[in-house]
Amino acid sequence: MKLGEIISKAKVTKCKDKDLPVLSITLRDGFVLQSSHFKKEIASKDKSKYNVVKKNQLVQSIHIDEGGFSVQYIVDEGIVSPAYRIWDVDISLVNPVYLNTFLRSKPSIAYYKSKLRGTIHRRGKIDDSDILGMEIPVPPLSEQERIVAALNLLQGIIDKQKAQLKELDTLAQSIFYSFFGDILEAKLTKTLKDVAKYNIGLTYKPTDVSDKGIIVLRSSNIQENRLDFKDIVRVNAPIDKKKMVEVGDILMCVRNGSASLVGKVARICNLTEEMSFGAFMTIIRSDFNDFLFHFFLSPYFRRQLSSAKTATINQITTKMLDGIQLNVPSIEKQQVFADKIKAIESQKFLINQSIAETQKLFDYTMDKYFG
Repeated sequence: MKLGEIISKAKVTKCKDKDLPVLSITLRDGFVLQSSHFKKEIASKDKSKYNVVKKNQLVQSIHIDEGGFSVQYIVDEGIVSPAYRIWDVDISLVNPVYLNTFLRSKPSIAYYKSKLRGTIHRRGKIDDSDILGMEIPVPPLSEQERIVAALNLLQGIIDKQKAQLKELDTLAQSIFYSFFGDILEAKLTKTLKDVAKYNIGLTYKPTDVSDKGIIVLRSSNIQENRLDFKDIVRVNAPIDKKKMVEVGDILMCVRNGSASLVGKVARICNLTEEMSFGAFMTIIRSDFNDFLFHFFLSPYFRRQLSSAKTATINQITTKMLDGIQLNVPSIEKQQVFADKIKAIESQKFLINQSIAETQKLFDYTMDKYFG
């Protein structure tokens, strides 16, 4: 069945003076409430011209090559940017969650990319005729519901496993505070540049991107303070050795359109292949990386970062990093701390293995029905 037999252009209404939640489409989660996902609304203060989107309507964002379709089923009514397009869905033919899953699947994204027009990165356009002419498997509604239930079950397992990782991260931070809280509350005697080296990442051209190149780590590769490789870019160009990562390095996002993402970090725990890092990232290297990594997650670092950042530029400059103050605990105390963290990391390793296995099963199920 063609998508045009299932969806049709919606009659759009404006928000005007209604008090409705602001929604965004994200790469990983589809529709989210801006206020909860970004910790605050990032929309314009004047929302009167925002478009109203009702439950079970399909919305098309500007980043179509990244799976920028999502069915809205988190609130009865919300509002989205005027740049988003809205389609009605015939729910007598298709389960909204099933449609959402299909339109955000790998084969669908590959289809969008094949139909894109324009050369500006993340601003390509796709004709309505190509959207409406897209083929979609439409089994009976009961079968659609069974497929959705199977995928939701697997996703639920992954979410619980990720929650276990968060609990272990919280435990690690609690140990950090118990070991070093008194030291960091004392008079600060050193700066970050005294104990670490850092280097801003690689700048590359869109024409350098290649399926056969070296992975370049970006902000999207840091999820929940660990590396995630769902969204990777490879670059086929000469790369300075100084811009290659090593095991033990701390990867930090130093510039992003969203201020809440600036300063997020991940450890490079292992490398299965050579990797570099992008221009909006930096690598921090030190003899104290166990201590420093948890310092970067702590309010001691965040307070200094907040006071140093300007109100208009969401970035951390080298000068700002140079000025970060801290005390460095004794080697003996750091070693005891590192041993405790090592035990936690061992548990996290096993959980990550379980997540990877469940994710393989999830991907296999997706390919089975949508591949």
